[in-house]
Amino acid sequence: MEEKKEEILIAGSTESQRKAWKAKRGKLSVLSVETEEGDEKEYVACRPDRHTRSQVEKYIDKDPMKARKIILSNCLLTGKEEVTTDDQLFYSVTDTLFELMSVPKATLSPL
Repeated sequence: MEEKKEEILIAGSTESQRKAWKAKRGKLSVLSVETEEGDEKEYVACRPDRHTRSQVEKYIDKDPMKARKIILSNCLLTGKEEVTTDDQLFYSVTDTLFELMSVPKATLSPL
């Protein structure tokens, strides 16, 4: 009889979930947050795609809460319910997700 391979959980996700997310969304990151109680929470996140980036940039100055909700719903892959119901987690996680929007600096050189 073939034994079932036990999937390893990382930040609340299984290996098969991570493989599917990587295939669809590219590079994944583990986002860690220390709570006021001293517990460490971990979540899986991905970089924003062009559409998500565009929506966040559209609202970041005129409606920052909407921008936070957009990046959270599109880039946090695990723990969304927990994060959306806890203000400290919400702000900590979304601040970190905004960091995923950074891009490498390009340079121009004369030919």
